[in-house]
Amino acid sequence: SPSSSSSSSSALATPYHWTDADLAALHYAAVENSVRSQRETFLEIHQRVCEHAKAGVQVDEARLVWALEMVLSRAYDSCQPPEQEKGGPLGVLG
Repeated sequence: SPSSSSSSSSALATPYHWTDADLAALHYAAVENSVRSQRETFLEIHQRVCEHAKAGVQVDEARLVWALEMVLSRAYDSCQPPEQEKGGPLGVLG
């Protein structure tokens, strides 16, 4: 099983959490590119949430990633938040 780059016991065993070496071992560029894009998107979302958080409120990146994975696993057939859907669960970020 792939090693996890996250030390959180609540982290999912999805490719998002795999090491770059584990992803490369798949020899499947589409998955590597998708995971890279998802990581960049989640980092951008985390930065935007932190920018808009109330003073003194800290947003834990691992918990936010977990929440995003939960929402996306149940609401969309893609690993990326919908770009155009402003009314959806992630629309507040757009």
